[in-house]
Amino acid sequence: MSSEATDRQVHDGIVNALNLSAKERKKELEGVLNNWQGAGDPTTVSEPHMLVYFFKQQHPLASLPGALKGKDRTHFNTIKETCEELGFKVYLTSVGKKMAAEVWVDPYEARRWQKSRPAIDPREQYLDELLLEKVMSLDGEDVAGRLPIKDSETVQEQPFAGHRAQIDV
Repeated sequence: MSSEATDRQVHDGIVNALNLSAKERKKELEGVLNNWQGAGDPTTVSEPHMLVYFFKQQHPLASLPGALKGKDRTHFNTIKETCEELGFKVYLTSVGKKMAAEVWVDPYEARRWQKSRPAIDPREQYLDELLLEKVMSLDGEDVAGRLPIKDSETVQEQPFAGHRAQIDV
């Protein structure tokens, strides 16, 4: 099975598990995570090496996990409990997306352009990356900062779709 197909199965499995009833959610998530990492076999390391789950609501990193409500709270509790039982580490992080491209804008139109969501021709892009801006343990200790991540390491596809870009001119 190709790595790409496996990645998508893991990601889709996590999303599907978290949308099940409370009774089935944890059991299904355990199965997906065990399949991802070879049921605890230390010689089996599957790609991706980490998985980043995005909450529906955005919160300041320092307020997590206490600020989580609704499904975000439920999903976090399920992920945390399941991962702890299986020996996985759970961290909290803020994620940023950086894109850069050469775009020519009339100086008189720049202010209006900054408030809109411009379409950027991907052929002209020269930077498109996701970064873990800061990583914290569940106890609030800084673990790392500014780590690049791959699209394949995000559970949800295109987690930044629908978000407005901050344009630096």
